[in-house]
Order: sequence, then C-alpha cells, then structure tokens
Amino acid sequence: MDSRGVNTEVEVVDDPAAWATVERLIADTTVPFPKPKAEYPSGWKPPTPNKDLPYFVPRTFNHMHSVKMSFNRLKQRRLTTVRNIQGDIWALERDLTAYLCKIRNDPYVTSSVHEAFGKIYYRGDHENNIKVWLEKQGF
Repeated sequence: MDSRGVNTEVEVVDDPAAWATVERLIADTTVPFPKPKAEYPSGWKPPTPNKDLPYFVPRTFNHMHSVKMSFNRLKQRRLTTVRNIQGDIWALERDLTAYLCKIRNDPYVTSSVHEAFGKIYYRGDHENNIKVWLEKQGF
C-alpha cells in the first residue's frame, strides 16, 4: 500500500487461460460480421465489391450503407448525404445522378460534391434509391 492507503501492488500473470478471460471483457471495435446465409430475414445483403469501378463506398462499422437523409425544419429542406467515398468521387456522382434521373424520370437532380471530405450531397430524399443502387453495385 502507498501513503494514501491505496493498494498499488501489481501481479504479472503469464497464464493464457487467465488472459482469455480478460479479452472476453474488452469491447469490440466493430460489430462482428454476420454468419453467411443465403438470405437474411431483415433483407440485409453483404457487400460484394466490384473491382472494375474507379470508386468505393465502404459500409459503416455496423455494416450499414454510408447514406443519410437529414431534414432542416427551419428551411423545410431535405438533404441526402453519401459519405466515406474513396476513389474517383466525380465518376460516382455522375453514375449516381444518372441513375436518380432515370428513376425519377426527371432530367435534373441537384447535387453537390465535397471532394476534400469525400461526400456527395443531393437535394431531396433519395436515401432509399441510393441504397438500392449501392447494393446493385456490390457496396
């Protein structure tokens, strides 16, 4: 014990069985990857990336798509964001905008690219359509 009455003694243990007990208590940094199945009840699909594309959109730490829709109540505006883009962000924006124009049957879909942060912003609620397109591409 030290002068404050606190127990500061340390015991070094080299037993692997004891360390396995400690490792069990340490939190994981990511959610473990789900077991492979033919079909998941939730409709979730594992990524199967296409190596031929010049861009990549990784999933989040819990294996979900990096797409988020936000709503500004003051301006009454919806904004869909695609995050964590790697590679040629301009090619991704071009392909994704063409897909959204085709789906909506509208020649104009407003987008903004933030190349430094690896994000693409789309005006409006396009979250589900973008997630469907990402799954078709294998992301």
